[in-house]
Amino acid sequence: MPPPDILRNHVRYFWTLDVSMTTTTAAVFHAYVDHSLGISFQVGCNQSVLLHNNTLIPIGMLHGLNTVPSTVQYNCSFSSFGLVFYPHVIKEIFGMDACHFTNAQISIEDHIEPFLTEEVVTAANSRKRIEIITAYLLNKLNKKTAQGALAKNFIHYIQSNAGIVTVKDLVSAFNTTERQIERLFKEQVGVTPRHFIKTERFQKALQQIAANTTSLTEIAYSLQYADQSHFIRHVRQLSGLSPKQLQKKYQKTAINIIL
Repeated sequence: MPPPDILRNHVRYFWTLDVSMTTTTAAVFHAYVDHSLGISFQVGCNQSVLLHNNTLIPIGMLHGLNTVPSTVQYNCSFSSFGLVFYPHVIKEIFGMDACHFTNAQISIEDHIEPFLTEEVVTAANSRKRIEIITAYLLNKLNKKTAQGALAKNFIHYIQSNAGIVTVKDLVSAFNTTERQIERLFKEQVGVTPRHFIKTERFQKALQQIAANTTSLTEIAYSLQYADQSHFIRHVRQLSGLSPKQLQKKYQKTAINIIL
């Protein structure tokens, strides 16, 4: 669901998830690498029911970018609510370099805001939860900085070119230095520019694989991978699966959940 107009430059979307278990056997979500970072809450429960890489996830958590594929395990029905930020806004909102959040699930109650989780979890419905989160974020937001605006421009350039760019392309396009770009991505986004570029190209490949309208060879060619083995190695690194395995998986379901 789209964010309120006042947060459109910071929040990509709000989401809800309801999962019903029909057996007592533990189930697993496979989470691929992408640019999703945000806040999530397990709704309607007194204790967490989710394990991320065998570690209990906080009921309310702030998570940064994931740089490796991972798994989320559960063994009972649950509901979740959350939002996904744009990649460049973490420092602007929380005042800390984004690299501190990378590959982390940080308890909101313990490290961000002591009463926010309880407010959201006990709210009557999703609309009320959005109101609570919106009020909280507006209270936190500082004025835009030049660094945040520049990071946004870098990200737009990378995404508009489907990740088929290099850091040298950024240097040339924005008349800056590689060192400045590296430092800005560490502070504002939390990963290196090369990793962000690699992930963007992977996400474009994932979209084409899910659409299942072109062959894997054509996908590799369209995204300018050096050869088929490079494409396979890249996809396996960021998803844990080969392109063929992903293709079969998407024939059954086209969902990519990052928790």
